[in-house]
Amino acid sequence: MAANKLKLELYQLIDSLNENDLKKVKAIVEDYLSHDTNKLMETQVKYLDDYEASLTDEDRKEIEEAIEEGMEDIKAGRVYDSSEVMKEMRQKYGSR
Repeated sequence: MAANKLKLELYQLIDSLNENDLKKVKAIVEDYLSHDTNKLMETQVKYLDDYEASLTDEDRKEIEEAIEEGMEDIKAGRVYDSSEVMKEMRQKYGSR
């Protein structure tokens, strides 16, 4: 993908963010560009904690049900090798 197209897609994504989320993305990008992986991980964990705190009881129940469904799939052998999944993703969305 050409750099200009990527920049446009990023701009469109960023343009849709509210001010609070824009500040989060800015902090993550700044940490990424600083090459300080510890700081980047700390920032990401902080925002994950914020996200988790914002979940409703209904959200948590849906997540727990989805995890349980996934565990049942594993027990029943309804699983795919990661290489198969990646092959399907490349076919569907193109090579990345």
